[in-house]
Amino acid sequence: MLVTDIDMGRMGGIELAQSVRAQYPELPILFVSGLPMPPDEVEKIAPGSVLVTKPFDVATLVGAVRKLV
Repeated sequence: MLVTDIDMGRMGGIELAQSVRAQYPELPILFVSGLPMPPDEVEKIAPGSVLVTKPFDVATLVGAVRKLV
């Protein structure tokens, strides 16, 4: 599973996810972000991925991981 923030330094999380998915198409991807983003936009970027918006609690994180595995 790849867990990445959408907004990072040199390479953003979206670019990272697309690069990793090119090599591992079935890899689950969990995006985290402090910025609002519609879930359907995340689905277009990386089908089957999940977005968790910061701040989040442990139960939300665990629920998102369970959706992916």
